[in-house]
Amino acid sequence: MAQYSKIQDKINANWVSSDTVQYINVGKTDVFSSEVSLSYRLRKSLLLKGAYTYVYENPQKRSITRPHTATVRADYTLDFLKKYAPTISFSGKYFSSMNTFGTADITDVDNTTGIDTHTEEYKIYYEPYSIWRLQLSAPLLFNFTASAGINNLFDYKTKFSSFYSSISPGRTYYIGLKWDLN
Repeated sequence: MAQYSKIQDKINANWVSSDTVQYINVGKTDVFSSEVSLSYRLRKSLLLKGAYTYVYENPQKRSITRPHTATVRADYTLDFLKKYAPTISFSGKYFSSMNTFGTADITDVDNTTGIDTHTEEYKIYYEPYSIWRLQLSAPLLFNFTASAGINNLFDYKTKFSSFYSSISPGRTYYIGLKWDLN
């Protein structure tokens, strides 16, 4: 799949300070993106899935999109139990690095002209990262499904949080019970 968009008045978030975001019109923007996905059942009990996405924005300097992302997933069903066969899932998502730009009001004192206020632009680098999950789920009687798992399996924590980084607090564990009305 691929797509191309020509945007007349694109609105982006712009960092004004470490805790303030301002929405600005960045003007004309061209966006090209493509995605390739694959799903393959290696055996009856093993399903593999993967996808890769690429996004290019022009002008790049105002882009707030990570240009490369990829997802993978492997589901293995222990089919010896037939109707109540548990499934082990291992999945992850990769986000590439990116640069974005913020602006700040800088006040300089000039001995000849007095106080001069101007806006300065600065670059913010966001490192690449990936988040992984391990889950075990099993169908039960009366259309119930039990699940347990680990989110953020490798305990990734970002150096600083923002709109463009992971907001995960680190590794978390969960259990769940789902009821399907069908």
